[in-house]
Amino acid sequence: MNSDTLPSLCRAFDESGLAMLDWRAPGYRVRLIAAARHSSQRPPTAPPAVANPAGQSVLPETKGIDAGLHAVASPGVGRVRFSHPLMEGALAGRGAAVEAGDVIALIQVGPLMLPVHAGLGGTITARLVDEGDAVDFDAPLLYLKPSPPAR
Repeated sequence: MNSDTLPSLCRAFDESGLAMLDWRAPGYRVRLIAAARHSSQRPPTAPPAVANPAGQSVLPETKGIDAGLHAVASPGVGRVRFSHPLMEGALAGRGAAVEAGDVIALIQVGPLMLPVHAGLGGTITARLVDEGDAVDFDAPLLYLKPSPPAR
């Protein structure tokens, strides 16, 4: 591989939509990892408002969801687990109050369970995926309404 080949390889990778490319050959290795570049794969903090026939702003399929929510994203590729297979009950369900750093879900990769931590304290308002769903890296899993700052 020469310095002229790398830019064309990067362009082809970018256009492919792949999440990762790991190319090995004698004497070199090229690893390309895509950033979260498709805004359509990542929901906004709150779904976009639409106008109903009466001219009022409503949020489709989001009754009770408001602005200011924090989307908690997957730390890796795997299957979502909202409970540990060796424990009873959910780690944290809708309406649960959580603290920053709490484990609120798991991403299962084979026998390995990757913890999904709450980035801040608050209340879980909605799950965006179901138990066992396959998710990509950085896929939104649930909404968390931040706790008001302590005074």
